[in-house]
Amino acid sequence: MGQAHARAAGAAARAAVIGTAMGVLTGWLAMPAWAQQAVGDGSVRIGRYSTQQAAPVASASDPLAVFATITFPRQQVRTVGDAVRHTLLRTGWQLVDVAALSPEAARFLALPLPESQRVLGPYRVQDILDLLLGTTWQWHHDPVQRRLWFTVTPAYAQLTQAGTATGQASLATTHPVPERDAQSLPGTPLDAARNTAPTTAQEARDAAAR
Repeated sequence: MGQAHARAAGAAARAAVIGTAMGVLTGWLAMPAWAQQAVGDGSVRIGRYSTQQAAPVASASDPLAVFATITFPRQQVRTVGDAVRHTLLRTGWQLVDVAALSPEAARFLALPLPESQRVLGPYRVQDILDLLLGTTWQWHHDPVQRRLWFTVTPAYAQLTQAGTATGQASLATTHPVPERDAQSLPGTPLDAARNTAPTTAQEARDAAAR
């Protein structure tokens, strides 16, 4: 009888210890993430032997700074514009409507995607966008509405203007072919007869006298 009572008491004690341990473990697991133990250098302990910085990385607030490796699917991405829109997926940014772009920019978006750009990365998203456009174009950002558009870089814009001005100057300095007197041009026998025929009665009498 005494042994049975002792065994029962021991089992109850063990159950109490286990219950206490489970309660502590449950409470620890239920602790919010902000209650993680801080380390002196500004890091937080995320494991027994690992820590991480307690400050957000730049890409957390700037999705265009995230590193990505992109393989553009052939069926869905065929043009430069398709590649730009595919790159912006899940970044929260979007390209402005094509109607808001210049005619040159709209035509550029319709060009086929180069095969050498079919797989890009790991680069920052902004770097991938820069690669897709090349050095001829430059991006502009509207961080308030997270919209993107692009224009010709100043260097290429100046070259375009210079080329247009040179072409206009060349046309302006071209000498036109001088007009010749119609009677000095060779023509048909009928034209020659018309040119030599008298036009007045006096000229007719003079011609008859000769």
